[in-house]
Amino acid sequence: MSFLTVGGVTKRFGGLSANDDISFEVARGEIVGLIGPNGAGKSTLFSCIAGYHPVTSGTIDFDGKRISGLPPEAICRRGVARTFQIARVFKEMSVLENVMVGAFLSTSSRGEAEAHARAVLGRVGLSGKAEAFARSLTVSEQKRVQLARALATRPKLLLLDEVMAGLTPQETAEAVALVRSFRGDGITMVIVEHVMEVVMPISDRVVVLDYGKKIAEGAPEEIVRNELVIKAYLGEKRGAKH
Repeated sequence: MSFLTVGGVTKRFGGLSANDDISFEVARGEIVGLIGPNGAGKSTLFSCIAGYHPVTSGTIDFDGKRISGLPPEAICRRGVARTFQIARVFKEMSVLENVMVGAFLSTSSRGEAEAHARAVLGRVGLSGKAEAFARSLTVSEQKRVQLARALATRPKLLLLDEVMAGLTPQETAEAVALVRSFRGDGITMVIVEHVMEVVMPISDRVVVLDYGKKIAEGAPEEIVRNELVIKAYLGEKRGAKH
């Protein structure tokens, strides 16, 4: 049974279709990569799933219930959390307080929220930064704070939007290992990445968007041989190299 079903989703901004009749399913426990060139509509689709943008047409179902049309907080309460391509943190709050914002979704007790937030910070390797102001952190650390805040909501489905963009090779390797480990926590994931080399090794299946349309879907080894993907995606990279 599908855990997440995106059915014919179209999102228009005026005359522009950022997403055009996109359909795919995600099974419980899967890691699905969502890739494509810049401007392909990946982040817009995430925003539709998470409720930040209402769909123009189509439906989105999660865990057996329709979520398209619900506000973001209602979708989050049902177990869907997302990160953003550019790290969004409350810079004048401590790291701990940033993560407690997510923890308060499931409790009104400050003590419980703090305990859960500290546990999550340990999970992402930021225990030692709990009392620091978020503004003092590196980009990599701010991305981890954003990730920790999403985890603190106790998600069933995690939408990760380029959490590895802008990181050093060492930071990327650490982030990949961390994301892989979430599967053991029973979290289903959809991962948006622009860099195929990052998302392919950790994805069970890959969905490819180009100009707002789905052009391919399949196992990573199939996707890298797909002529449409090579033309739309790898061709862009090869053109840049040569």
